[in-house]
Amino acid sequence: MADFPAYLRGHLERREWTQADLARAGDVDRTLVGRWMKGTVGPGVENCRAVAHALGRPLVEVLVAAGLITEEEARERLDAKAAPARRGGPVDLAALTDDQLLREIARRLGVVDAGRTLTRGEAEGDGMITGRPKRSRSGAKAVEA
Repeated sequence: MADFPAYLRGHLERREWTQADLARAGDVDRTLVGRWMKGTVGPGVENCRAVAHALGRPLVEVLVAAGLITEEEARERLDAKAAPARRGGPVDLAALTDDQLLREIARRLGVVDAGRTLTRGEAEGDGMITGRPKRSRSGAKAVEA
């Protein structure tokens, strides 16, 4: 685990927040925040999302701070072998939405949703986020999932 306690401490000090303030803003248990601050337990992906939302920080930043992904993984593009050309090639992970990023992390960890493991097809890449950004009907860019 990266130094998640120091990451949280820095953000709490800048905001002049207590652990209870973070727990309230992130809708997580106050005792869980205390365990994160002591370094006895790290957050999972869903709690990283809650922390990112509470602190107004990018999800990928919190995932790196929690040690769930490396800085290199946060910057890298998906390997061209993992994203076949027929699907449009690699995708910039920074361009993904929080939900898309969480699905990719869950895929890499072999877990989708609490209690559900990947099917053989998902584990072999059928569920991987690949492709080039597409335009939605509204004209906004969307990443193919």
